[in-house]
Amino acid sequence: MSDIKNTVSEEEVRSALKFSIGSKSIILAYVLWFFLGVLGVHRMYLGKMISGVIMAVLTVVGWFTLPFVVGMPILGVVFLWWVADAVLMFLAVRKQSDIIDNIAR
Repeated sequence: MSDIKNTVSEEEVRSALKFSIGSKSIILAYVLWFFLGVLGVHRMYLGKMISGVIMAVLTVVGWFTLPFVVGMPILGVVFLWWVADAVLMFLAVRKQSDIIDNIAR
């Protein structure tokens, strides 16, 4: 057997960690957020199934109860949640990148 040392550069470690941890596409998540966000599809894609389903249920209930005025506040909450998710997704990606950079050091 030969005595071969495998050396891995810091950039290779970072690339491997980013690939293995960040298996979801943030671009696709934002596309889903923009077009189907009020139905929680972006949350389901990112693995947050329960909150995604809750968001979808609130949207459907809000639309069905809109003629009875009850739906307006429900849809307002969903809209605020939808807008907040845009910021939360960005912050989550930043946090994940910071964690990966700290691990790779």
